[in-house]
Amino acid sequence: LQLVIPSTNYLSPNITGDTTICSGDSSLIDAGPFPAYLWSTGETTQTIHPTVTGWYSVYVLDPLIGCSGTDSIYVVVSPSPVVTITAAGPVSFCVGDSVLLDAGPGYTTYRWYRYSNLISGANLQSYYAKTAGPHYCRATIANGCYDYSNPVFIRTPCQLPMDEDEKSISTETAMMEVSVQPNPSA
Repeated sequence: LQLVIPSTNYLSPNITGDTTICSGDSSLIDAGPFPAYLWSTGETTQTIHPTVTGWYSVYVLDPLIGCSGTDSIYVVVSPSPVVTITAAGPVSFCVGDSVLLDAGPGYTTYRWYRYSNLISGANLQSYYAKTAGPHYCRATIANGCYDYSNPVFIRTPCQLPMDEDEKSISTETAMMEVSVQPNPSA
């Protein structure tokens, strides 16, 4: 049996992980591999998931060799934007028409989507929606945090225009004279 005695009487944990996150997310911070942990949050695991801004400290212990150590890290939770789309007109219109959707000012980037598909070239504050379906925007603020807007459902209930022959048939009113006669073979 060989007993290893450290040259110091303390352990040196080094907390690593995300120190800046967006609100609504959680960071993962890790104290490293030690036999026992006690975080300032009361948790006793190697890793924790902070969700609020503040200092997080860990006390580590190896009871076999009687050594302990501490480390701290500061985690910043940055605000996330709240993106809301407004429509500058009716969201139900005939094919060929459109409505201007606006995600609001103050964002550093905009990405517009229809269903779950990124709309190519749609990267400004406003977007003219021309096709049916849910449209939404992902907007980012300067701290890198982003949000997806509420969906705006575009409807195009009008039918495509008919050709001239179909129009004349559908608009004519047909009148027919009907008379009832007894069946002569009966």
